[in-house]
Amino acid sequence: AKNSSLIQATMQNQSRTFLKQAQQVAEDVANKQADDTTFLQRLMDELKGNVAAVESRARATRSELTAQSQGAIAALERRVQEMEASTAQVQARSSKLESLTHRRVDFMVGQASKLLKGPQDRSWFSPSFSVAGFHGFELELRALRPDDPAGECQLLLWGAPGVHTA
Repeated sequence: AKNSSLIQATMQNQSRTFLKQAQQVAEDVANKQADDTTFLQRLMDELKGNVAAVESRARATRSELTAQSQGAIAALERRVQEMEASTAQVQARSSKLESLTHRRVDFMVGQASKLLKGPQDRSWFSPSFSVAGFHGFELELRALRPDDPAGECQLLLWGAPGVHTA
């Protein structure tokens, strides 16, 4: 019976030790779990802060790029307008130089004889033209009355104010 009580006492002692060890392990696991949870929470908070910073920087970069591209587009549009104005000037000068060599102008009035037989005191105008470096000339063909002392028709040359021909 002594052995049995001794065995029973040893078993109780071992059970208490095992229970204390199990409680200690459970407590260590709970503490480790709490530490891990705290660590994970800090990581999540840091990650959220980093995501917010990246999103903020992306918005700022997008705004900067939009402003830069709008500025570049406006500069290009101004340059195109300048080039168009310059091209118009070159074309006008080229036309003026080209007109220096023109010494003859043809003005065709289709079916003129039939038109002259129609109502009298009618006029036909040529398109505007340049000649000898001067611009804005027009020819006018006038059908006159048969009894007009000037004849049946007149051909008149019209020019810009201040331009005289000899």
